[in-house]
Amino acid sequence: MKKAQTKLINGVEIVVIVTEIDEFIGGLSLPLHKLIDLKNLEVVFVLIKSKDRVYLMARSRTPSVNVGEILSPFGGGGHNFAASALIKGTDSKEIEQRLSQVLKNRIKPRLTIGRIMSPPRETATPQMLVKEAQILLKKHKITFLPVVENSKVLGMISQKRIDRLIAHNSGNAPLKSYITPKILTCPPFISIKRAQELMMEEEAGILFVLEEDKLVGIITGSDLLDAFHQRREDSREENLCSLKDLLEKRVPEKIQRLLWQAGKVANKMGYRAFVVGG
Repeated sequence: MKKAQTKLINGVEIVVIVTEIDEFIGGLSLPLHKLIDLKNLEVVFVLIKSKDRVYLMARSRTPSVNVGEILSPFGGGGHNFAASALIKGTDSKEIEQRLSQVLKNRIKPRLTIGRIMSPPRETATPQMLVKEAQILLKKHKITFLPVVENSKVLGMISQKRIDRLIAHNSGNAPLKSYITPKILTCPPFISIKRAQELMMEEEAGILFVLEEDKLVGIITGSDLLDAFHQRREDSREENLCSLKDLLEKRVPEKIQRLLWQAGKVANKMGYRAFVVGG
């Protein structure tokens, strides 16, 4: 392997591998699949230069990246999740540059944290009194307060902590001595999948979204669950559309009619019909 790059394009992580070999050999799709499984990659493009030609292979695990469509300008063929192309008489660097442009133009923007985050409803300062923070929490019906000074997030304080302090007659004390400084932060452009990974790794229930060190939003575990549910619904619709397009392009019309008829009969009988192939 000569070069492997990970690019973030419209919220989607794309791995582009560029290499060079003396003689091209078949059967490279198997090690490519193994690499995808081993590294848990979503989208991979491999450019293999061999003499006067460039072999371009692509694999995708997400409906939002249709590699068959992406490789069509290169004369390639395939479908949503696997495609390849053979380009003759063109330098691999030129192919790589063209691929980058096509990716930017054709990849749909992914749902990012910035699109689902909620703006902070209220913030506190380190000098705010514990009893004042309690009033804010009750007024806005929230369970925590970000503590901010000069636009910088210093930490947070929870309703449970506030209630305990009030119970111990510390209502007139400033918050600065009771702040939880360890908080989980992220930029607004990361994917909801990455946000979930971060929250699981750190065992955190709240994610503070920062842009240039300024608090711009907040994400909770419930927000992520709602976003994942919506994404599953969208992906299901995309997959159904992709399958329909694929059948119309690749399957003879006579066989298509037979499949649709089988589906209708199965539905009337209370069953579901499946097509299995390899």
